[in-house]
Amino acid sequence: MTVSKLFVVLWSFLSVAGQNDPRAHAVELAKAEVARGGASRDAITILDVVEKEWRDSSLGCPVRGTTYAQVLTSGYVIRLQTGSIVHTVHVGAGRAVVCGTRAVDGRETKLPRSDAALGLTIAGRARDDLATSRGLRKDRVTIDFYRATTWPDSRLGCEGPAPSDPQPTRGFLIQLSADGKKYEYHSDADGSTAGRICRVGGRADLRR
Repeated sequence: MTVSKLFVVLWSFLSVAGQNDPRAHAVELAKAEVARGGASRDAITILDVVEKEWRDSSLGCPVRGTTYAQVLTSGYVIRLQTGSIVHTVHVGAGRAVVCGTRAVDGRETKLPRSDAALGLTIAGRARDDLATSRGLRKDRVTIDFYRATTWPDSRLGCEGPAPSDPQPTRGFLIQLSADGKKYEYHSDADGSTAGRICRVGGRADLRR
């Protein structure tokens, strides 16, 4: 057997082994979810992976107004670190959800529940922007969900020049639906007209 053929056989074996390892697959899903916030996958450090079973399909991170299947769901609680931020990700049933973020020193960086109204206000402005930019009536745009998160820096996980002094930025990830399509918006936590919001794959910086 030639060296090239041996390499192909070895690569195929490793690929199949990775697919058959649920823990490794869960870690990859968790990394992909954290990377959606703008972090480089190469900059993500695995802190720990713990098996977990939840009583329903929310994976222990329910979104208000969403109905979940009442079935036991097995998975993992995975903690990943990017810079000074630790992300707690719940993985199960083939999906990953970021359930919390903390600074390395233990300070909570996730927005408190009392700011749910702020998130709804910003989500409403994102809906207005989508309706206007797509020429749709507002009642045809649905707010699927919004959740508090912490972006790696002021770019909010969107395109733009890297800041000279990147700082974790609190805000929201918002998902909207219109005409069968999904749209994702990122925002900071400023509810004033000076606040920033961006649409992934759309405008990089919209002043509300």
